[in-house]
Amino acid sequence: HGDPYDDLQEYRGQSWSMGLDSNASTVASFLRFYTPGIVGGSLGNHSVETCYGIICPPSQYHPSQDVFNAAQSGAMMPNLVSHEFSYLLKQLHENPKVDMDNDWKLLTLFVGTNDLCLGCSGHFPGLSADDYQKHLNDTLAEIHKNIPKVFVNLVLMGNLSEVYRLSLKSSH
Repeated sequence: HGDPYDDLQEYRGQSWSMGLDSNASTVASFLRFYTPGIVGGSLGNHSVETCYGIICPPSQYHPSQDVFNAAQSGAMMPNLVSHEFSYLLKQLHENPKVDMDNDWKLLTLFVGTNDLCLGCSGHFPGLSADDYQKHLNDTLAEIHKNIPKVFVNLVLMGNLSEVYRLSLKSSH
C-alpha cells in the first residue's frame, strides 16, 4: 500500500519528451547526448499542476523544475495559447542560455484527449472537432509568430475507443 501522496506527484524529469533526469530515457536525454548544452528539459518531481477548462491557476508552475515543460494535467485545446504557451514563451525569453533568434528549438504538442473525451458527450460546448482544429491552428500560428527556428512535434492521440472497451472489464 503506497503513499497516497505519490498519486498526486508528476515525475516531470521522467517525461517521455522533456525529462532530463540523469536516469531518464527520453527524447531530451537522447538529444543531450549529442548536444550537451541542451537546456529546457524538466527535472525531478513535484505536486500535480492541473488546468481543467477555465480552471487554470496561474502560479502553479515550478520553473526551476518544469523549465520549459508547460504541460498541465487536464489541459484542453483552449488552454494552449492562453495558459501553457504564455508560460513557455515567458520562460524562453527569460532564460539567458536561450538565443531566441539563432537557437533551434523542439516543441512537442500532445493535447486533445481531454477535449475528445468530453466533446463526445455533447454536454460541453466549444469542444467539437471544428473547435479542436481552430485551437490547434491558432496555437501553431502563435508558435510560428513568436518562436523562430522551431521544430513542432505534433503527437497524435491514440484510438480512445479501445480504452473505453478495455475499461468495461475494470472494477475501477
